[in-house]
Amino acid sequence: MEHHMKKLEAFFQRCLDLTTVRAEHYGHPSKNLRRIADMWSVYLETPIRPEDVAVLMCCLKLARLAEGWHQDSIDDAATYLGLADLVREDINAKDSE
Repeated sequence: MEHHMKKLEAFFQRCLDLTTVRAEHYGHPSKNLRRIADMWSVYLETPIRPEDVAVLMCCLKLARLAEGWHQDSIDDAATYLGLADLVREDINAKDSE
C-alpha cells in the first residue's frame, strides 16, 4: 500500500508542478481560463465559464489517449480537473463576499 501511496504522491506533485510552471508562463490559472472562456464565448456565441474551459481541456487530453497511453496526457487531464476545482472555489469565494 505504501508503494501505491508514493506513486499517487508523485503523480499529484507532477500536477502541482505543471500548475506552477504554467502560471509562470501564462499567469494565474483563473485569469488565463477566464481569458480563454471569453474568447470561446464569442466564437461559439454561447456563454462559456472558466471552469468549462478546464473541463473541456481535460476532455481533450483524455481523447488523445485513444491513440495510446501518454503519461503527459494523464498528468495534464488531472491538472485541468484540479484547475476547474480551483476556479470554482474562486467564483464561490467571490459570490460569498
